[in-house]
Amino acid sequence: MIELRNIYFGYKKKIILNNFSLSVTAEPKIIGVFGSPNSGKTVLLKLIATLLTPSSGEIFIQNKNVASLSPQELDSIRKNIGMSFQNHALFDDLTVLENILFPVSKDGKIESYLMERAQEYLKLVGLEMAAHSYPHEISGCIQKRVSVLRAMIRHPSIMLFDDPTSGLDPVLSKHILNTIKLVHEHVGSISFIVSQKILYIWEYIHEVIVLKDKKIFHGSKNDISKEHIMDALE
Repeated sequence: MIELRNIYFGYKKKIILNNFSLSVTAEPKIIGVFGSPNSGKTVLLKLIATLLTPSSGEIFIQNKNVASLSPQELDSIRKNIGMSFQNHALFDDLTVLENILFPVSKDGKIESYLMERAQEYLKLVGLEMAAHSYPHEISGCIQKRVSVLRAMIRHPSIMLFDDPTSGLDPVLSKHILNTIKLVHEHVGSISFIVSQKILYIWEYIHEVIVLKDKKIFHGSKNDISKEHIMDALE
C-alpha cells in the first residue's frame, strides 16, 4: 500500500533522511511516529502525501510509483490522502459544517451524501451542536477536532496527523485522539500520528515508527516498549 525505497532527503545541505526505507501494508491501522525534534517526522508525512520529492529513492502509493505518474494521476492519489497538520487553519468566515465540507465543495455546491456524512461525523464525535458555529466561537481543541473531520471527509485510505495534541493537556489530548480513533474506525484508513507524547497516544496505536540518526525502526507495539522509545529519544 505504502512503500518508500532507499529514500535520501536533505534541505540546505543538511541530510534529514539517509537511505530510508519503509513498507506499510494495506490493513487499517494507526501508526505512531516518534522522533526527536528535526528527526524528519513531518518530512516523512509530506513524502507520503507527495508534497515533497526525495533527492533519490522511490515512493509507491497504492502500488504506483509516484515519480512516474501524470499530473492527473498524482491528483487522484492526493485526493485519497487526508492531512491534518499542526496549523489546523479553519476558514474564519465559514461555519464548522462548512469548513468540514470545504474540500468537497464544487462551486459552492455539496452532494447530499457528503452533507449527510459531515453531519454523521459531527454526531459521531459529539460536536453536532457546534455545526453552525464559527471558528472564533469555539475552543482551540474543538477547532483541531474539526480539522480532523475535514481531513476525513473524502474517506481517504491514508490519513496523516502532524502532532495533533501539540499544546494540549492530557484531558484535551484525549478528546483529539478519541476523535481520530472514532473516525479512523468508521473510515478504515491507514493513519499516521506524529507525536512527542508517547504516553498519551500509546493506547491508540497499533504500530510504531521511530526516527533516530536519520534511520528508521518500524514494527508492532509488541516489538518495542514505550520505555525503550523514550530512552532512544533522550
